[in-house]
Amino acid sequence: MGRGMATRPSARSIEISDAVLDLARKQHGVVSRRQLVELGVRGPTVDRRLASARLVPVFRGVYGVGRDVTHEEGFWMAGVLAGGTSSVLAGRSAAALWKITEPTPVVEVARLGGRPLRQGAAFRSAAGQRWQLAVRRARALPDGDLTVICGIPVMGLVRTLLDLARLVSPGQLRRSFLEAARLGVLDAPLAAECAECRPGWEGAGLLRKLASEWCAPIRETRSALEGRFLNLCVEHGIELPAVNATVVGLEVDCLWRSSRLVVELDGYAFHHDRAAFESDRGRDLRLGAAGFSVLRFTYRMIEENPVGVATAVRSRLES
Repeated sequence: MGRGMATRPSARSIEISDAVLDLARKQHGVVSRRQLVELGVRGPTVDRRLASARLVPVFRGVYGVGRDVTHEEGFWMAGVLAGGTSSVLAGRSAAALWKITEPTPVVEVARLGGRPLRQGAAFRSAAGQRWQLAVRRARALPDGDLTVICGIPVMGLVRTLLDLARLVSPGQLRRSFLEAARLGVLDAPLAAECAECRPGWEGAGLLRKLASEWCAPIRETRSALEGRFLNLCVEHGIELPAVNATVVGLEVDCLWRSSRLVVELDGYAFHHDRAAFESDRGRDLRLGAAGFSVLRFTYRMIEENPVGVATAVRSRLES
């Protein structure tokens, strides 16, 4: 072949490249160095592809194939690969994958054996955000505690909630628990499993308490605030209301129709401006004219004074 003429890639190299692309597609755009070597990509070839930006570093030994990683799933998968064998997504990252809390730019991974590992920041994402990786050693990761979501190995829901219990405030754990129930991923059998979760684990007591308050109607709610209110009713022995029910042409949060009582739950996001305030007062007047009593509670009132809220509801129901 003449000097300066491009060499054609061999059939073997094409086959390897196709295998790498196929694997990357299954893993949200990322592959590990170990996987590349197992596919037949030699170390010097990996280095050349890094130099030419055909591989883009994410975490140590894990690369985006042909482009930067720009979404949570890619970083989560990269974190699991960087953790090595027997690694799974854990903690707040697992909760975010389960969609019961918001993602954070720290990928939390648990693995069996080895020493805890904390790596530095990843390359900036397209949005300019820097992601970090925290790998910790787990005491045990039985198969029953693990699952796979969107191709990413992750702790199961109960183990995720138990893991979350030692990392976040009781209020945040409650919101995540209620969100799991609202989304329908936490059902009666899983709630029972939470109620029997491992004694001695940090946060297990609170998780058992939340599980004891679980009720099926939470699945009909549209927010964690509504779920929290139903939990309060269960805890204080109050008859459960209908949620998101319609009365006199208005949809209300909670309704005891026979007692003609409405409870409206005011989250700040929807009730923080003058227009919303005036709309709420108009609704109250319309419900009052139809013979319904209206009580309004905020999340803070329910969290900080649950006894007072329960007393107010019970008093109206009894009258």
